[in-house]
Order: sequence, then C-alpha cells, then structure tokens
Amino acid sequence: MEKSYIDTLKEHVKVDCEGVVRDLSGQVVGTHKGYMHYTIGKRKGFSVKGAHTPHFVVGIDASKNEIIVGEKADLAVFHLEAENKSLPRHFQEGAYMVKVRYRSTPTKAQVRLEGATIKATFDAPVYGVALGQALVIYEGDCVLGGGIITKSA
Repeated sequence: MEKSYIDTLKEHVKVDCEGVVRDLSGQVVGTHKGYMHYTIGKRKGFSVKGAHTPHFVVGIDASKNEIIVGEKADLAVFHLEAENKSLPRHFQEGAYMVKVRYRSTPTKAQVRLEGATIKATFDAPVYGVALGQALVIYEGDCVLGGGIITKSA
C-alpha cells in the first residue's frame, strides 16, 4: 500500500497539532487538527461554527498553525504570475491551455512572458491556486513549459 503525504511527514515531524480556523476577517471560527493536513481549496477536516455554506481553505499560516477559510468565491483566481522554469526562448504570447493543479482540467488562459515572469490571465476563474505549485502550459497535447506560481489574484 502506498503511503500518503501525511504518513510520510509523520515519520519525521509532529503533524497532529490542533490549531485555530480563522475566517477572512480574522475571527476564530473553529479548530483543525494541524495545518500540515490542509492545502488551498480543501473543504474537509475542519470545523466552522455556525456555517450554513461549505467553507474552503483559502490560506495557511504555518508559523501560527492556523488555516484561513472562506467560501468558494474567495478561491477564484483570474490572474497569476509564475517564475519561468522551462518556456522556450522564442515563446509566443497568446491563448494556451494551462493547468494549475495536478488533477485539474486544463483551462484557457492568455499567457505572456515578461522577463523571467510568466503572466496568465484566465477567461473564467480557476480555483485552488496555491503559491509554490506548478503552472503547466500546453500546446495541443504537448507540454510547452511552465513555472512555479508566485502570485495570484
């Protein structure tokens, strides 16, 4: 049986350390079992007092062992920037299909390169974008290149 990410971490560090859940205004609204259990976009494994709609992780403050939650609309991203890691030297800006999460469906974006920064603007919002994750740009069925996400809005 393959180990999970958390199982691997548990071999090296303490991951089960209860912390607080805050909403976007900074109010404490619940508890969680340890920030390492969560990724941007996750909606399970934490409690939100009095919530009548689903809540999602929109931020993580590892130094305080806190997660920040909001509604799905709070996860919407229309623009992002990534540090170029592999685009070809003669990259042509334009419309491409891109992925921002491992199992995500490719999404159409206008992509341009400014110096060492890839800038992508989406036709429709994408959700669950996390800094430090990969932006992968496709040309047809082939990976054209990509980078590490550094900024989203």
